[in-house]
Amino acid sequence: STLFPYTTLFRSKLDASGVKFQKFAFGASHIDVTLRDGRMVADLTKTSLYGGAGTAKLVADATAKTPQMTFDAKFSDVQAKPLLVAAAGFQSVDGKGDFNIHVDGAGGTLQSIMSSYAGAGAFNFTSGAIQGFDLAKFADLRKDQLNAQSLLHLASSLGPSARTTFDAMNATFAIKDGLAATNNLRIRAAGFDVASAAWLDIGGQRAGLNMLPQFKSSGQGVNGFGLPLKVSGTWTGQMKYEPDYNFLVQRLIPLGKPGTGAEADSWLRSQLGSRYAGVLAGAPAQNLANNPASATPDAAPTPAPA
Repeated sequence: STLFPYTTLFRSKLDASGVKFQKFAFGASHIDVTLRDGRMVADLTKTSLYGGAGTAKLVADATAKTPQMTFDAKFSDVQAKPLLVAAAGFQSVDGKGDFNIHVDGAGGTLQSIMSSYAGAGAFNFTSGAIQGFDLAKFADLRKDQLNAQSLLHLASSLGPSARTTFDAMNATFAIKDGLAATNNLRIRAAGFDVASAAWLDIGGQRAGLNMLPQFKSSGQGVNGFGLPLKVSGTWTGQMKYEPDYNFLVQRLIPLGKPGTGAEADSWLRSQLGSRYAGVLAGAPAQNLANNPASATPDAAPTPAPA
C-alpha cells in the first residue's frame, strides 16, 4: 500500500507529450487511466518509444496483501540501444526493430518486484551492430590456426573498439523469478550465423551469453564452426571472456588435441604462455555498461515458459 495508496474512483483520458515509467521515456501518448480502491490501470492506447510506435498497459494493484503489477507492451521500429539502456543499462547493441513483452510482478519494494518478475517476450532487430567483440574474427578460425599466433589474433577482436555488424538479431524469451532466459537467440551476419543462449538476472543484476559462430559453408572454420565464446559479468562489474571448453573439446579431439576441458585449458595456456590471462581468461575486462551484458548461461537456471 505504500507503493500504490488507496483512493476513491478516478477515471481520466489524457493526451500527454511524454510519459516516464521507471527509466523508460515514452513520447506523445494517449492514456486511459482508472484508479479505484488501490488498483490503477494505465492504458497507453497509442504511444511512441525511441523512434517506434505501439501500445503499453500497466496495472498496479495494492488490494492484495502483497502489491502486484502487470506490464504489457508491443512496439515496432524501436531503436535498440536506448531501449536496452533503459531496460538494463546496456549500451552495446544498436539497430532497429520490433519487440513485445508481458511481465507480472509482486512485492513491497522495487527490488522485490524485480526479483519476482514472470512473463515472456520476443524481439527482432535488424541492420545493427554489437560493440565489444568482433565475431567475424572468432568465426574465421581454421584447423591449421589452432596455435598461439591465431589466438592472439583473436584477442584483438575483443575490446571497446571491436564491433560485430549483423543483418538480424532475434529471440524469444521466458521470465521466471526475475530471470529472463533464451536458448534461441540468433545473430545473422554476412558469411556466418551465430547461435546463442543468454540469460538476464534482473533482480541480481547478472547476465550471461554463449555464442557459437557457424559458417554458411561447412568447409570453413573448424568443421564449419568458429571458436565458441563465453562472456561473463555483472551489469556494473567487469566482463570475462573465455572459450567454451566443452565445445572446444569436441572440435580438438579430431585434430589430435586435448580431450577434456582441463586439458583444453592447459593446451591453450601452453600455446599462449604468460599471455593467456590477458587474452582469454578475463581480459580485456570492461564495464558492462559499455559492453554486451553477458555471463555463462549454463550456470543459471532456465525459467519455464510463462
